[in-house]
Amino acid sequence: MKRLILALLLIAGPAWGQSLTFLRPVTTQTLELGTASASITNSLGEYVRVVRVHPTENAHVAIGATPLTATTQDFLVPADTTEYFLVPPNGYIAVIRDSTTGVIYVTGMTR
Repeated sequence: MKRLILALLLIAGPAWGQSLTFLRPVTTQTLELGTASASITNSLGEYVRVVRVHPTENAHVAIGATPLTATTQDFLVPADTTEYFLVPPNGYIAVIRDSTTGVIYVTGMTR
């Protein structure tokens, strides 16, 4: 058991020394989750590199450098969870519901 703990500490030790990156919210937009794709009307901004999403119902999310349309084949974000995604500068996000109508909160984050 002691060897296992020592091995875990040797593997995880370098990760503990890494610096933390803190992000601040820039702006939050609310999109309706419906049967049709909904997209933010303006880009997320030049300095936004991370987006935080929080849907009230299961939602499919698409992220890209140009305006786009979400489909049910895009990444699923479960209801009442918060996910963070890297986005391109001046990126866009589109969403569509999985099965139930709701809203999704989209927050652009920067350093």
